[in-house]
Amino acid sequence: MGKLSGYIRPYGGYILLTMGIKLLAAVMELFVPYLMEIILDDVVPAGGGNLVFLYGGLMLLCAGGCLLLNIVANRMSAVSSGKITLAIRHDLFDRLSRLSARQMDRLTVSSAESRLTSDTYNINQLLARIQRLGVRAPILLLGGIVMMLGMDPVLALVLVFMLPAIALIVYFVTKTSVPLYTQEQGVLDKVVRVLQENITGIRVIKALSKTEYEKGRFNRVNQELTDVDQRAGIISGITNPGASLILNLGLTAVVVAGPTGSTPAAARAASSWPSCSTL
Repeated sequence: MGKLSGYIRPYGGYILLTMGIKLLAAVMELFVPYLMEIILDDVVPAGGGNLVFLYGGLMLLCAGGCLLLNIVANRMSAVSSGKITLAIRHDLFDRLSRLSARQMDRLTVSSAESRLTSDTYNINQLLARIQRLGVRAPILLLGGIVMMLGMDPVLALVLVFMLPAIALIVYFVTKTSVPLYTQEQGVLDKVVRVLQENITGIRVIKALSKTEYEKGRFNRVNQELTDVDQRAGIISGITNPGASLILNLGLTAVVVAGPTGSTPAAARAASSWPSCSTL
């Protein structure tokens, strides 16, 4: 990220504005369970039918505002990350064009093409996701914990104790998948090299009747890339199901423990917890 700071700095104000909009959207999203608590605790027991519609309208307003702000912020993050990636790709191409023949042979053309395409695309996705989830996920997580503790501290602690287990899953997935993605990048360079050689030497391949040989060569390296990508995808896919399983076990524990305390409080505490998609 240190090398990217020079490219990010010109768009620092724009990115801060994007994150500010994300922060406002996250706060509005957290207000939805809080308004639900008011309806269940105060309005319904008092028989205030009109107030139910009033607070329900406020919940719809918060939900709609959250949706609108998230759409705006996501579009802004796409614009800033796209412009940053454009500048990186331009400078990278300029640097590659000034390499000597020996330096290019050491780097290889296939690796240079991968750096210009897939690597810059990954940077684009990284910058966009940091802007989209870098503010929203922590605010929803910490805000949800604070709201649960305010509603029912004892029952909320059941869910808070689930956090180390979720963090352990994330650590395991990251520790295991990063080397696989690094390996995948190397195999991707091989695929690009085989494709480039086939395109460059297509006439020779046809003249020497090497079409089937080149097909088999490509199939082998393509299958290698597929296998590595599948292993990395399977491991990365553990995060959401694993977090959902642990979270649902915690919610089950809250419901089971609810009758000893306050069942409505347990339900409200559970509803204020952010969804697993934000973890």
